[in-house]
Amino acid sequence: MKQSKRSLWLGLCLLFFSFQSIAQLSELPPELLQKYNEFLEEFKDQHTAQEERAQFRDDDDLLIATRTDNYINDWEHVDSVEFYYNDNNLEIERIGKLYNGVDWVNWYKIVIGYDEEDNYTLIAFENWIDEEWIRFNQDVFEYDDNNNRILEYRQNLDSLEGWVNEFRIQLDYNSNDNLVSRFRQDFDGTDWINNSLDSVFYNANENRSIYLFKSWELNDWVPIKRRVSEYDIDNNNIEWIFQNWNGTDWGNDVQYLRDFDANGNRIVDLFQRWINNEWVNQSKSLANYDSNNNWTLYERQSWIDEEWLPFVRDSFEYNIENQRARGLVQRFINGVWENDTEGFYEYNEDDNLSFYFGNKWVGMEWGLDTRTYYYYRVVTGLEEGYLAETKVNVFPNPSNGLFTLELKEVNLKDTKIEVYNTLGQLLLSQEASEENNQMLNLNGFSKGNYFLRFKTGSQEPTKAIQISIQ
Repeated sequence: MKQSKRSLWLGLCLLFFSFQSIAQLSELPPELLQKYNEFLEEFKDQHTAQEERAQFRDDDDLLIATRTDNYINDWEHVDSVEFYYNDNNLEIERIGKLYNGVDWVNWYKIVIGYDEEDNYTLIAFENWIDEEWIRFNQDVFEYDDNNNRILEYRQNLDSLEGWVNEFRIQLDYNSNDNLVSRFRQDFDGTDWINNSLDSVFYNANENRSIYLFKSWELNDWVPIKRRVSEYDIDNNNIEWIFQNWNGTDWGNDVQYLRDFDANGNRIVDLFQRWINNEWVNQSKSLANYDSNNNWTLYERQSWIDEEWLPFVRDSFEYNIENQRARGLVQRFINGVWENDTEGFYEYNEDDNLSFYFGNKWVGMEWGLDTRTYYYYRVVTGLEEGYLAETKVNVFPNPSNGLFTLELKEVNLKDTKIEVYNTLGQLLLSQEASEENNQMLNLNGFSKGNYFLRFKTGSQEPTKAIQISIQ
């Protein structure tokens, strides 16, 4: 079977790292640094507001793993991601793996820490090198009494000096907890050097009206750029204008003009540049929605020779539960819309996305391209009923495969002990004895992480414990 490009890339990466000492690895490979920065932005957006954190924490349908396959003559594994959570159902670890054609090989790990208020205080990125995790980057966060993030440090690993600061960002808020400034300094090894200062101004409705960017030059703050925003009566952001400071005045650069329907859905997004003292069209996006406000069409157009010409569009279909069921991408070529890619979405009985299947248009027909599986487990914690009385201790953990289960104040009648892998697949199911201390023999299982679950009567799962075999 033909080896995938990703497998070949993985082999080259491992070969490269095998000839590197830790002292020489002062930074992450570019593709991993990009992944880390993308994760940071996504994660911060997820946890901006306290209400969002509470909603995230209360979600009992936790994603524990994904697996992606590509089709090259046959289906081949590409990569997988495993997710781990604390008792509040907050993500604390994410492990990415690549498939080398034979085994799953560790790739990267993201570690997340929290304070007592469930504010994230640490996000760290690790790379798998020479059979161990090496932490390259970490971001450390601090908060005020209102749970506003007020300080952020980016730190990098130095083989001689340990953790070394790269930059820090200080954030200030007004009495309404709106961000009003973002102050960045870079560390040169000895001192903190001013870098940038962003200031935010609000209108009477607390919408961001001006975002001002300044840079530290010749021991002074110099205006560089600003973004001026306008809003309609419904507080929809209908205009963004970016202006550059020329030393004496603000000059127009680019602008975005937006239209919204009666339901607040954005239906037009027009992009223009300031050229020869006038706004000149560049591109435009058009969107349509169904009666349930589901996004059904997104078309992008370019301004060419004084007319709008379409070049790509996305269309979406939904099931009766208003879940996206199909997506189609088409490109406008020689005056005709031609198929490019399509994707199908499937959901489990809890309405969680469980499967994605993608095709690509080859010649005059659809060809297999990619698929992703999503695996879940229901975490019930120790909140009520039987669970409140369940006290389980597993040791040693990790072990060589032989575990002792210490169960106190547990009614073991009709109880099953189950072991799952991180993809949610059941590997072992056995009846529990009525002894409070009993052995669990997993000799023969491969090294890795597993979940131990107890089921009794109608209570399932009663408890999930992560165990590891060395």
